[in-house]
Amino acid sequence: FWTEGFWPGLCWELAGHSGDPRLAAAARQATERVIAEKATMDDHDLGFLYYPSCVLGFAATGDELLRRHALEAARRLARRYREDGRYIPAHGPKDGPQAGFAIIDTAMNLRLL
Repeated sequence: FWTEGFWPGLCWELAGHSGDPRLAAAARQATERVIAEKATMDDHDLGFLYYPSCVLGFAATGDELLRRHALEAARRLARRYREDGRYIPAHGPKDGPQAGFAIIDTAMNLRLL
């Protein structure tokens, strides 16, 4: 669910420090899974998913495809912004029944922006 980006992020970090190509391969495989499974997700957790997987992956490899996926996820997160309260709602549609619901995790996901 919302933690799926952490594993590829750890693998990207470890691959960068160790130079082990097996860790880079594991990071890429897990990142591709995040991209495939979360391509239409609309939730504040996009930051937890795409920052560690795609942003760190781009930083490690320079792969423009990872950059594009990270930017698209950032656009989706930014579209959740509610001008009336100047916040990003946590879960569900931005104008849905939980639209006034914000949590500290929302702020933690802003790094993607």
